[in-house]
This record gives sequence, structure tokens and C-alpha cells, in this order.
Amino acid sequence: MFKKLLPVLFHIIFWAAFLSVPLFISRPPDIGQHLPAPRDFGQIIIIILIAIFYLNAYFLIPILLNRGRKLIYFISIIILLFAFLIFSHLYIVKLLQGNSMEFPAITGIFPFLFIYALSTSFRIISDKIGQDKKMIEKEKESLQNELNFLRNQISPHFIFNVLNTIASLSRKKSDQIENVVIKLSDIIRYLIYESNTKINLHKEIEHLKNYLDLQQIRFGNEISVNLNIQENIPDIIIEPMLLIPVIENAFKHGNTQVKEPVINIDLSYAINKLSLKVENIYKAQNIEVATNKNGLGLSNIKRRLELLYPSNHIFKYYKENNLFTVELQILL
Repeated sequence: MFKKLLPVLFHIIFWAAFLSVPLFISRPPDIGQHLPAPRDFGQIIIIILIAIFYLNAYFLIPILLNRGRKLIYFISIIILLFAFLIFSHLYIVKLLQGNSMEFPAITGIFPFLFIYALSTSFRIISDKIGQDKKMIEKEKESLQNELNFLRNQISPHFIFNVLNTIASLSRKKSDQIENVVIKLSDIIRYLIYESNTKINLHKEIEHLKNYLDLQQIRFGNEISVNLNIQENIPDIIIEPMLLIPVIENAFKHGNTQVKEPVINIDLSYAINKLSLKVENIYKAQNIEVATNKNGLGLSNIKRRLELLYPSNHIFKYYKENNLFTVELQILL
């Protein structure tokens, strides 16, 4: 509310100061005493100039000039100029009691040109600010649409992988199916109702553990998972579904297709920096798929980070000693 009233308040203060100028101007001693002091006529002239200011800024420029009616616009300005010159001349001559030689009509052109230049500049600057604001809003809307698209990619992709887990357990006629369905329902609820706004980090960790439980149920002892989460991580707010996709990528490309698969997960927080490091034994062809810029894996995460934490994150992945490592750091 206050932001909307701020421009109006600025206009009022500016013109109030402008109107008060004649009050501080006295009659020069070398001018005849029969001449009126500036305060006797200046405020009336200024009020007319203020009207010309707004007429030009809010009617003539947007209605005529901005719509290509340049000839009509300039004719209108010339008519305004002559009307102002005639009025100001006749008005002041009347105050001078008919002595028109003391105030030539051409004198009024200078305040008119000043107000005209001020009004035109105001309109140009206002239009530029408005255009920039619309462009920023359009860019924000475009980025939000892209972000929603990336999130919508993650959700079905993630659920599809979990459903594969249920299918695998059903073939084994496992007693864990009910437990998996319950955990899956919690994750789906998280994806649908909580993944569109920032959340508490502990909520993300909770669902990360649910996901790991599902994978442990699916693979059992076939994959060794080493989870290390720093104790006493403070209650910080982050964007949802940033950590789980990194770990999901490790399971997808470091599963039983490699010999003695191992996944190491380290999550820590220090000095406003959240750090996640995920390592998995890799198979060359799987890593090619994982880093493919057309896929739904790491490229999706990278782009989301660019949108959500521009210049406030580090995201890299590399191969070293038969391990594929993904490192994520977010400055909060």
C-alpha cells in the first residue's frame, strides 16, 4: 500500500516546494515599486505550468506521440505554448496596470520549455522503468515455468523408479511390499504437496532416508550404502528435491550392474554452507548416460541450481579411482 502511495507523495512534495519558490523571491531594489513582486503572480503561473506538465506526460505523449500521431502532438504543443504565452502576458500586464513594456510576451517561453522538457523526461523515464519491470516479470515467469517443468520431470521419473522397486518385490513375493507402499505414499505426498515451496532441511532429510529405506528393501545386501549425516544440523530452509535426485542418480548408475557396488553419502553444514557428497563405483557406459545433457539426471539438477541459487552454489561431478563423485554445495 505504501509503495503505491510513494510516487504520489513524491509529486506532492516536489510541487509544494516548486510552488513555494516565489515566496522567497523579493522585488529587486532597482525595479520600479509599481511592479508586482514575484509572489503576487508566480504561484498562478506555476499552477498553470503544473497542469501543462501532467497534460503532456499523461495525455499528449501516451495518446498522441506514442501512437504515432507525431504531427498532431507537435501542433498541440505549439498551441499550448502560444496559449500559455498569451495568458501569462495578459495576466501579468493586468497586474502591471497596462504597462506591457515591462513584461514582453516572449519571456514566458523559458518556463514553458523548462516544464515541457521536465514533463517529457519524466514520461520517458517512467515508460522505461515500466518496460523494465514488465521484462523482469516476464523473465521471472519464464524462469518459474522452466523450474516447474524441471520439477515435473523429477516427480514422475522418481515415482517410476520407486514403482520398479515395488514390482521387483512383488516378483519376490516379499513381505515388505506393504511397508514400501506406505513409504511410497509418504514420498508422493511430499512431491505433490510440499515440493512447490521451500521446506525445512530436516524434512528433506526425512524423505531422503525414506528413499534409502526403499532402495535397501529392493537391493538388500547387494548394495552397500554408507550414510553419514552431520548431527545437530540447524533448522535451515532450502528448496525441495535437491538432495534426493543426486542420490537417486547414484543408485541408478552404481547398482548391481557393477561388481560389489558401494554408495557413500556425506551430508554436512558449516558456516552457512550445505554440502552433499555422493560417491558410487561406476561403469563407464552408465556415467555417459548420467552426464548426458539430454537426460533427466545431473543436467536437471544443475539447471535447477542455476535457477534457484545463481552464484550461490557449486555443483560438480568427476571420476577418480573407480569412483564417480558428485559434490553439491549451497550457500544459504
